[in-house]
Amino acid sequence: MSEFYDTYTPPMPIWMAVEAWDFGTLSWLLEMAHPNDRFAIAKRYNLLPDTLVSWIKSLAFVRNISAHHSRLWNTGIINQPKVPKAFEAPRMVHIGNDVVQRNRVYGAAAVASYLAKRINPGTSWSGRMKALWLSFPDMPFASTVQGGFLEGWDQEAIWN
Repeated sequence: MSEFYDTYTPPMPIWMAVEAWDFGTLSWLLEMAHPNDRFAIAKRYNLLPDTLVSWIKSLAFVRNISAHHSRLWNTGIINQPKVPKAFEAPRMVHIGNDVVQRNRVYGAAAVASYLAKRINPGTSWSGRMKALWLSFPDMPFASTVQGGFLEGWDQEAIWN
C-alpha cells in the first residue's frame, strides 16, 4: 500500500484495500454491509447474502486453523457453511445430506471449489483438490470420512 501513497493521493480504491484484507475482515464487512450492498455482492456468486456470509466465515475459520498449523482434517468447523437453496447453487445442495459434510473440512473445500469456479470457470483447482483427497493414505484412526469426505463425494458435480 505504501507504493500507492508514494504515487497517488487518497482515497485508496476499494479494490486495493480489499486485497489486503483477510477472510475475517471480509466476512465482518459482508455481515455489516447495507442489505442492498450485501445482496449485490452475493448476486455475483448466484447466492443469497446469508449463504455467502456463512461461506466466507467458514473459509475464514479453515484459513485460521491452517495458518496456525493446527489439525484440520477431523476438526469440527465452528462456522459451518450454510446449505444453499437449490436455485442458488444446485451443485452444493448435497452438503445438506449429512451434517459431517458441513462440520468437517469437506464443506469448506466444496465452498472453495464453488467460489473458485464462479471467479474463474477455467480453474483446475477443483480437480487438483479432488486428486489430493483421493490420494489420502489409509491410516488407522485417520480417514477421509473423518474429514467429511463421505462415500461418493468425488462423484458430486462440484468436483468435475
